[in-house]
Amino acid sequence: MGRSLYRLIARRPGAALAAFALLVAASVLATGRLRFERDIFDALPAEGPVAVLVHAARTSGGPDRLYLLFRDERDPDGLVARARGVVDRLRALRIEGRPAFRSVTLEKAEAAGAGDLPAILETYLRRPRLFLTGRDAEALRARLASPAALDRELHRSLAFLAAPGADAAAAIAARDPLNLRALLMDKLRGLQAGLAFAPGPLLRSTDKTALLVACVPALAPERRAAARRLLRMTRTAAAGLGPAFRGITGGFAVAVEEEALLRHDLLACLLGSGIGISLLFLLAYRSPAVLAFVLLPLGVGLQLALGALALVAGRVHLMAAAFSAVVLGLGIDFAIHVYDRYLVERQRGRATAAAVEAAVLRTGPPVAVGGLTTAAAFAVLFCSGIPVLHQVAWLVDLGLLFCLAAILWALPAWLLWRARSGERPAGHLGRLGMDRLGRLVADRPRAAAAASALVLAAAIPGLFRVGIEHDPRSLHPADLPSIRVQEEIRAAFGAGAGAFVTWTARDPARFWEIGRTVDGVLEDLQAEGRIRSWASLTRITRGRPPRLPPALAANARAALARAGFRPGDFPLTEAFLEALARPDDTETLLGPGDLEKLPRPFHAFFRRTPGGLQGIARVALRTPSGLGDLSRRLADRAPGAEAFDPDTALRGLLGSVRGEVRDSVLLAAALILGLLFAFFRRPGPVAMAAVPVTLASVVTLGLMGLAGIPFNLFNFMVVPLVLGIGLDDGIHVLRRYAEEGDVAATLATTGRSVLLTTLTTCLGFGSLALASHPLLRGMGLVTIAGILAAWFFSAVTLPALLRLREAAGARGRGPR
Repeated sequence: MGRSLYRLIARRPGAALAAFALLVAASVLATGRLRFERDIFDALPAEGPVAVLVHAARTSGGPDRLYLLFRDERDPDGLVARARGVVDRLRALRIEGRPAFRSVTLEKAEAAGAGDLPAILETYLRRPRLFLTGRDAEALRARLASPAALDRELHRSLAFLAAPGADAAAAIAARDPLNLRALLMDKLRGLQAGLAFAPGPLLRSTDKTALLVACVPALAPERRAAARRLLRMTRTAAAGLGPAFRGITGGFAVAVEEEALLRHDLLACLLGSGIGISLLFLLAYRSPAVLAFVLLPLGVGLQLALGALALVAGRVHLMAAAFSAVVLGLGIDFAIHVYDRYLVERQRGRATAAAVEAAVLRTGPPVAVGGLTTAAAFAVLFCSGIPVLHQVAWLVDLGLLFCLAAILWALPAWLLWRARSGERPAGHLGRLGMDRLGRLVADRPRAAAAASALVLAAAIPGLFRVGIEHDPRSLHPADLPSIRVQEEIRAAFGAGAGAFVTWTARDPARFWEIGRTVDGVLEDLQAEGRIRSWASLTRITRGRPPRLPPALAANARAALARAGFRPGDFPLTEAFLEALARPDDTETLLGPGDLEKLPRPFHAFFRRTPGGLQGIARVALRTPSGLGDLSRRLADRAPGAEAFDPDTALRGLLGSVRGEVRDSVLLAAALILGLLFAFFRRPGPVAMAAVPVTLASVVTLGLMGLAGIPFNLFNFMVVPLVLGIGLDDGIHVLRRYAEEGDVAATLATTGRSVLLTTLTTCLGFGSLALASHPLLRGMGLVTIAGILAAWFFSAVTLPALLRLREAAGARGRGPR
């Protein structure tokens, strides 16, 4: 804070507090627009193979589906009939006055487009040119050219319309009495490449002992209360099968259960850390009033950060929201350093105004530099390809800057205002043992340095054991009921051997050309028995609509007339016939705009990317080793195409953490060194300030290796926190040593505040170590290890080095 700004606050502290009150009101209003995301997909990169997996899951309804698992080894034949009873009960369920599910089925064909069949059929009948290929045109021509075939299909549809209890079939027959959808159903069966684990028409295991029911809920999992109620109703409906009902899984169930766990963990950790930090502050300073006014600026700073994030992004992931504890933990560190310096100056007999000025103008700069170095360490996360890391960077950087500004603005004004009101400052609990530690380090610096070397040596072997988490299942808690059901499905149906083939082109002609080449490769591999099946956009349409003679429509209308119907009785059938009879001499390729008019299940086979339109083929391999054959064949015939399976994609993503850590550390180091040079202006203090953070980083990595904690997508975000805290502690020790000129005095004053800030950070973000979610728990454990290591090297190693440098300087000067 500039001296002139401080003098303005000092002259009119009441006005400064009034302005701060307005900021409090604005911070409350600013958070009203923020929405919280809980979907793990939102935390993953938007490009690369993992983005293809996310796109496929979302467009095929994965995040919005439920799967009920039934298993009966004693009576597998009767399992289907009993499961159909469950299907009927589920279809009859209602929630909020409407059907609870859009679709409930045992059938593979329906599951491939579950909940979308009516929309698919209507789109097909209104715009058949989007679907039909040259081969389809020949089959359709044969169907429309035969009056006998048309009459048979019409009579079958009339029978469905007249049959009782056949509502779903009757609704389809009313739209398409001539069964023009037959070609469409062939394409839907082609979409079942992802269901090849279940042979036959049902979602049933090879040994027929396990059966799945696929459901599409009518509400979104974001509606937490209704979604939980739906899950309870579903379990009740299936519980009649007794032990044969094994449980519920699917994206919907996982999302609801995991979001509930995350919310519980975050609320519990925030509440626990808030209580712990408050008790620590009360024990240290014995003033509820001070605690209240210290926490208020922190809350304001955090709310302003969330409000700014709402304006920038509109939403924040719950995984990023966990770093609110970082803002609180670091923000109260700012307050501790400023208020502790104020108390020290008051105990030395200085007046209130002089004590506040010393706290702000002498301790304020290192506090600001410490905050900026931590913000710089987190800012490097903007360079990551993982969206949730960008949110973490926004939240922590904005939160730290707002908290820093609030503390250096509101706390001095409040202290001055209290003094003018006649109140005396509260005391504190002495030195918390830091005076004794200071004397010990000052008297025996070599022993302190040797102890530091031993700690470092003990941790170094762990450096060679630090690994990267490659198991995708580590992203979810293993003890969630829905995750346990997934494992049982893998055991009953097999893990499967699915793969994806992707290619990208900027123009439609090239897109369809590569797609047809990929289809040719897959056709050959299927003929050779190397793959089971595949689904791709070019199996749905070849990109050019067919031409059909307009006279064929007359045969269809004549069949309807023979049954006593008029063309207007079946408007969708009439739309189909008119669309195919309409002359089309342009024969244009289907572009992205046309493709996006296809129904949702077909969107799984293409997506827009910065590089153009990306095609996606889904392949059912016979064995996992078939991926290598597929990749080699594509390299020879379709060089622009790439093949990968889900495990390969996720392992690649998790493996990229190593590069993310390296790049983050290097970039953060460069930014931090620049800030340190700007603050100290000499290389010597910069090097000394870097000692604690460097050694703490080595020890943290070593402890992770020794404890068997691998890096994953999320716990490496703790690296910037360790860098920021380690530098913050070192800066304060060096700055106070420059004032005191004595190691013991430095630790007796600033050492106490460094210890308190260490404990508050451990209570803040380290409280996540008690979370149930493994990702949060891992971040908490790594944080505690890193923060304690940073304190040890700042409070023991750095003072020992300063004392040894003192002694060396004294020996160099010699006796006068």
